[in-house]
Amino acid sequence: MSMSSHLVKRAIVLWKSGKRVEARKIFEASIYNDRQNEDAWIWYIYSLETNKEKIAALETFLSIFPHHAIGEKALKNLNAEELQYANLQTKVETKPLRTKNIRQAKLLPIQAVKPIQRSTPSLIPWVLVVLGICFILTSSTINASRYNSLQSENQILKDTNQTIARNYDQLSVEHQLVQSEYQTLQVTYGALQTEHKNLQDSYDSLKIDYNNLALSYEEFKYSAIAPPYIYTREREVLLVFKKLDGSLLKWTISSDWLEYHLRRGDELRNNLTYDLSLYNKYTDETYKVVDDRDFVDPTPFTNLLSDLYNESESDYAFIEEVWNIVAQLTAYTSEIQETPRFPMETLLSGGGDCEDHAILFASMILASPPPWEVKFIYMDGDNPTQPQTMNHVIVQVVTPDSPYLIEATSKENINPYGQEIYGWAYTIGRTDQ
Repeated sequence: MSMSSHLVKRAIVLWKSGKRVEARKIFEASIYNDRQNEDAWIWYIYSLETNKEKIAALETFLSIFPHHAIGEKALKNLNAEELQYANLQTKVETKPLRTKNIRQAKLLPIQAVKPIQRSTPSLIPWVLVVLGICFILTSSTINASRYNSLQSENQILKDTNQTIARNYDQLSVEHQLVQSEYQTLQVTYGALQTEHKNLQDSYDSLKIDYNNLALSYEEFKYSAIAPPYIYTREREVLLVFKKLDGSLLKWTISSDWLEYHLRRGDELRNNLTYDLSLYNKYTDETYKVVDDRDFVDPTPFTNLLSDLYNESESDYAFIEEVWNIVAQLTAYTSEIQETPRFPMETLLSGGGDCEDHAILFASMILASPPPWEVKFIYMDGDNPTQPQTMNHVIVQVVTPDSPYLIEATSKENINPYGQEIYGWAYTIGRTDQ
């Protein structure tokens, strides 16, 4: 319901309680705020005191609501009433003037004629009769006009009553709808309360389960085996590592490979020769080191790396996955100890120093299908762009797209050096570079 309708209802209450001036002001304010409010107009016209005010208001009303049957009828009756009243006033004002003139004429003194001593009939009774008749006619006309006005007002009240009745019926329907919606909301609220209680019970139960699982986990993490791990049974070695996407990479290697690499490693380590001479132009020094390329062996990884390469989205994704496997090995010594090991020795012993990790990584890359060029880069790990000594070895993989530098001992960054370093590069299995 609009604000103007609320104001009209409030004004009607005031009118019926006898506060007509206040009610009239509210009617007037309602039509000022909403000129299309028919009920406010009808009550406003009804509240006016004189016919002239009502006629002026009705003319404005009909300009807003043209061809309004009740309004046109009320205006016609009020105009007729005003016309009759005006005619009656003209008659009433004319007759007393004539009587006054006659009386003045009778009172004029006559000097030339001697008055005749005889009785003259008095006109006063006739004047009173005429005045009485005029009064009766005027009263009848006024009463008739007033009756017509009351009829118009009664018709307006009837129409207003019908409008109020229609509004009441509409409000009753709206009340029933709101009542029905309220009942529906009560049912929904009850269902939600039940659901909330069920959810609360489920939450409490899950919380208890969570606490129990937390206790179990604390016990389990000290007894369970988490990747990466190496498990040996019946002369077979099961290796499990975690891939970058969180899945597990598993493969089985015969213990014969480990024994073979141990024998070969012992033989080579017992007869180590410092075949490589590394000249440092910055310090004018020459370093003699073991050629770690002799320990590279991709054979044990051929099947595993072929499958891993075929599953990878790109060459770099494959290289990164291989680096991730090697990075999961734990033991690492930062200095070259001149005791290089074959890749299976490093893998199955759980780690090694920088050349051991580099040998393992290079062996796994060379086991993949692409014929990439793989190099060992001997360098100064503390001064990668201006070496002061030689204390570290990394791997370079040259693909058709780009060359990649790989720090095989890092667990966080595959290449912490950038694209430019200064060191000594040796291609594995090919002519020295």
